[in-house]
Amino acid sequence: MGLTSLAVCILSLAIRPFHGILITFILKPFIDAAFLTYVGPLRVTEIFGVAVPLLLLPRIWVFHGAKFSKMPFAIIATIYLFSNLVGLALIFESGNTIGAANVTFRILSGYLGFFVLPLFINDRRKFKLLLITLLIAGLYPLGTSLFQSFTGHAWYLRQATGFTRNVGVYHDAFAMRIFIIQTGTAILLYWSYFTSGKPFQKMILGAYGSICIVALYNLYSKSAILVAIIWYLVWTVFQKKYIWLLMIPFMVIALNLLSGEKLINNVAHVFYKEIGAVEGTIDQRHVLSGRTVMWKDYFNRWLEAPIYNKLFGDAVSGAPHNDYLRVLITNGIFGLLIYLFLLSSLFF
Repeated sequence: MGLTSLAVCILSLAIRPFHGILITFILKPFIDAAFLTYVGPLRVTEIFGVAVPLLLLPRIWVFHGAKFSKMPFAIIATIYLFSNLVGLALIFESGNTIGAANVTFRILSGYLGFFVLPLFINDRRKFKLLLITLLIAGLYPLGTSLFQSFTGHAWYLRQATGFTRNVGVYHDAFAMRIFIIQTGTAILLYWSYFTSGKPFQKMILGAYGSICIVALYNLYSKSAILVAIIWYLVWTVFQKKYIWLLMIPFMVIALNLLSGEKLINNVAHVFYKEIGAVEGTIDQRHVLSGRTVMWKDYFNRWLEAPIYNKLFGDAVSGAPHNDYLRVLITNGIFGLLIYLFLLSSLFF
């Protein structure tokens, strides 16, 4: 299924980019589920990561150059792209060709992400079609999560703090988390723009959203829980939905009582290391699964680098689980400032 989905995505993107983008969103969950499928030495997921930017970026530059140049963050995004070439050149020079290629296509995919939807989804009809596509795309991953919840069947056993994570057919919680957040975003946007005076659609979306919350909870993921809390605060405060700001905590308390206080206890267990660190009963090095120690090590490596590498990057291609730190190491202070300016340009 993964190989067939990959072929369909590539053909559709090459022939009809707009429809290809929609098809790609729908088939991406099947491609990610085929992470153990190889074509020669490459995984299906790796081929996908190379094919999409190679198919779409030239088309954007050639056929949508005028629109592209007028986009508010086009210049700074392009500067950021070229600033990455300095760090990539150093990685290539160090002999880590595979690592450099990996970073290259991740950067190209991120760069593409700033433009592909604004360029191709440019009216209300296409926007609605995109949201429906994302809602459809979430059915498969969320369905596998629910199946695992009801049957206890685990395709891949992934555990965290003693709990079995419902990752469905995916390699780890990261892929499932992305699909849940993607689906949740589509639910919120469709509800906001297209359900006025349509109570039945709101009921369906509400049920779908409840499934997302259950799936997110069953990941037992710290980042997933924190993202959900941030979403709740941002949505209620900035939309001035103060009734929901007060109601949701009471709903959580009610659900916790109905579950025999299992809900809160499980969440507290997920964060037991962080809680223990605050209470002084657990070494702070264990906070966030030891990532704070990893961040400190990477930052110290940057501090010890020569001044040129501090400014423009080093030949380090690692995975510090912190995008800002990765940019600082790979692209230096110069690259990090451009990256921060690029992100901030989305809000102006």
